Amino acid sequence: MIRADQHVHTFLSPDSDGDSICTARRAQELGLTHLTITEHVDLGHPLDMFNHPMPVEIYRNQIAAMRAACPGLHIGVGLEVGYIPQAVGTVARYVQRVQPLDFALLSVHVVDGLDPYDEEYFVGRTREDAYRRYLEVVLESMSAWEGWHSLAHIGYVWKYCKLPDPVLHYAAFPCLIDEILRRLIGMDRALEINTSAFAKHDEAIPASTIVARYYELGGRLITIGSDAHSPEKVGQDFERAEKMLRSIGFTEYAVYVAGNPVQMPF
Repeated sequence: MIRADQHVHTFLSPDSDGDSICTARRAQELGLTHLTITEHVDLGHPLDMFNHPMPVEIYRNQIAAMRAACPGLHIGVGLEVGYIPQAVGTVARYVQRVQPLDFALLSVHVVDGLDPYDEEYFVGRTREDAYRRYLEVVLESMSAWEGWHSLAHIGYVWKYCKLPDPVLHYAAFPCLIDEILRRLIGMDRALEINTSAFAKHDEAIPASTIVARYYELGGRLITIGSDAHSPEKVGQDFERAEKMLRSIGFTEYAVYVAGNPVQMPF
């Protein structure tokens, strides 16, 4: 059983209105032992709602309140840090303000000034061009700054894509995906298994074919996150994720505490 959700948002993320105490209590109801709050840091994002730093003191107070309300649950201090080239220095300085940090996810939500969430990203691009460019930016992001622990949702580009059969599989870009996965393994960073797309697409992000290739290349360090933006989404489809991971050969997953991975068996 997966007992740690390491990708969760509360009202301090601009696209969430989730109550923090309810989020923690939901994790306890599910039998989770670890919950890591990963509020958005997307400074430089083209949407103004994201282009504001989260108030650090309020975040600290919310974590303290959650820990007081749910003392049996390990609640980690985390961030989901979006890569935007022109804001890398600003973001790195902001992350330092949130220290000590348990866990930092590295995400790509913006490609060439556009968020693939917006249909505008696909205007004038073929599916191949749109997906390839996204992967190129993911690869670029990995060397932008040092303080991240896990690479979030490889394949975000397809999550909201309205094209038929949008899932990004390994076979579409084997050389580029291999470069990302080999670099990830060489850097001793984790691959996130994001369960938020299971309900709609019957796949995690990244897709099972990419996760299987990661395992084939020797990758064993994974984190698991629901990407919940409301309490009821905490731990969503973890059973499906575990089934997929076991079928590939994984027997454990990592939970980050104070920046260090702790391996936990299924």
